[in-house]
Amino acid sequence: MIAELVRYADSKGITGIEPFHARPVHWFIDLDADGNPLALTPTTRATKTSKGGGEERGKTMCIPSNYLLGAPNQSNWRADFLVGPANEIFPKGVDGENPLKSDRQKGFRELITSTQQALPDNHTLQAIKRFLDAATSLDRLPLPSIMSKTIKDENGRERTKNDLSCFCKKGDYPGETIGFRIEGTPAFKDPELVSWWRDEGFRGVYENQTSECTEIGNDAFQPGTGRITDSSPCIFGNVPIVSFGKAPFSSFGLSKNTARLRLDTAEKASAAINALNGDKTSSLNLGDQKAIFWAMKDGQMVDCSFIGLLAEPDTLAVRDFLNSPWGGMPPNLDTAAFHVAILKSGTGRFSLRSSGTPKELGEVKSSIQTYFEAIRLLEDAPINLGRMATATIAKSKKSKPAARTYTALFDAAWQGKPIPHQLMAATVNRQSLELAKGYVQSNESEFFWRRKARTALLKLYFKTNHDKTMNENNHETENNPAYLCGRVLALMDIIHNKAHKNTTASSPAGRFYGAASSTPAIAFPRLCKLARIHLDKIGGEFAHKLEHGVPKEKSVTPIDRDFEGLAQLIARFEQDASWPRTLSLEEQGRFAIGFYYERCRKWPNYKKGTNPKGDDDEASDKTEITSSQPESENQN
Repeated sequence: MIAELVRYADSKGITGIEPFHARPVHWFIDLDADGNPLALTPTTRATKTSKGGGEERGKTMCIPSNYLLGAPNQSNWRADFLVGPANEIFPKGVDGENPLKSDRQKGFRELITSTQQALPDNHTLQAIKRFLDAATSLDRLPLPSIMSKTIKDENGRERTKNDLSCFCKKGDYPGETIGFRIEGTPAFKDPELVSWWRDEGFRGVYENQTSECTEIGNDAFQPGTGRITDSSPCIFGNVPIVSFGKAPFSSFGLSKNTARLRLDTAEKASAAINALNGDKTSSLNLGDQKAIFWAMKDGQMVDCSFIGLLAEPDTLAVRDFLNSPWGGMPPNLDTAAFHVAILKSGTGRFSLRSSGTPKELGEVKSSIQTYFEAIRLLEDAPINLGRMATATIAKSKKSKPAARTYTALFDAAWQGKPIPHQLMAATVNRQSLELAKGYVQSNESEFFWRRKARTALLKLYFKTNHDKTMNENNHETENNPAYLCGRVLALMDIIHNKAHKNTTASSPAGRFYGAASSTPAIAFPRLCKLARIHLDKIGGEFAHKLEHGVPKEKSVTPIDRDFEGLAQLIARFEQDASWPRTLSLEEQGRFAIGFYYERCRKWPNYKKGTNPKGDDDEASDKTEITSSQPESENQN
């Protein structure tokens, strides 16, 4: 993988020692020429809501970067130049009460001071230095109205309070980034400062950190010789990709005589990972893991951004991807080598969780197309990979899907690998547990979306393990007993709700789903008696349609075959077998898919005068249960 990352870096023209990089800047402290604060201004007013609406705040800009070698005897932190989080800029922190207990504020200010000594006539640095000499905390600035919120005090009276939560450090999140803007010009765009940082400031940091790497040698990843490193530059902010400070093979007497790595090799590999990780078209969040991917042909990069559709599957984008070559990609590029690496994200030691053997891009594209076809649910936006993973466990902010769940789904998508049986079993069990709490009718509920996600995962299981496609096209012709049992329960649930005019607190789907999906022979005889009572309660032409369906020649809308009601569904079971005694976990998966599609089936009306019990009552004919409600939540 290291060699492939080096080739990627070479193709992009990055070395790992670039003095500037792209990073979001969220706010500007506006100063006049004398360093007096004028305003705290957001770089963009677009925000990202908790439900995924809007856009993520912050504008990506090219700002000074630091060099993080990650050597064992050196700190993985260095002060930023001209930009940084509030707790690194102000000695008394965000609100003046909770300063960061470290030397980080000193480091930020000392860098400004030392730069001013090198450039004493620079007006930008003079203004910033005057401001820093007077400012102690963020809340002393003129704050915009969007930073205020209304709260109630202990006496119940409303008052306005500054909301500075976006600047506060939370775990590994350092807070939103602040830059300086003097008389309308960002400080990091000052030509003199840009030149100084590139030629002297950044170079001094680099030479200081790498001064101990003096041994000359070679490694297995690049031709020629260079300085050998005992550590490496950092990814994800402060995680070195390799550290030779400890001897992993000391028990074999090898001490530090492990695989050698040249410093420039480590720099290029780190730069490649950071570049891929920072690009949404070449990276994918998988819980606490990050998948990075790229494709190359004859040393040139090839577009493989369609992989990003797994995270945010826009309906039109997926439809275009399925119906045409992605981006008009020439057929000869299908032979490009596609690479994937799954890394542990966040802080701590670098961990490579998976690195698949390179595949041809055309083969990967075909696997992704098969994946989207398998998980498609009617006309809805496709369920994303993250939602399928979270739907397999209890809905809780504290519980998260296992890393292997994300990996299994991702591998099924891009390689077509079979979904593990234990993941299918967890999905089936979660379905029974959640339905036992009561069936929710609303298409916009979290319950509804979790059920959809589980159905999509089960469909993917049958496609990858048995090459079995289950969708609305073969729903009515499916004869598997388990699948038919799911259909019958869904129809009985519709009948029950119609009899109670959708006012009942319980229904067969909520009360009997677990028993019906595991021991049909025990559950369905009782449910049939209840269905008879409910049909008699509904009465008339509507009950006749639910029980006996709609013959194709009597349907108002053209249909290819007779539309089955409860009687026809039950009659499809073999007379000598009747209800299955038990269903295996895999059969329970079929049951769940049949249940879902039956709930989504749209019922036709009889032609006028053809219903034996009379004409349809249009006011009460609301039996179509559809999941075509557009998705309104972000699935990441």
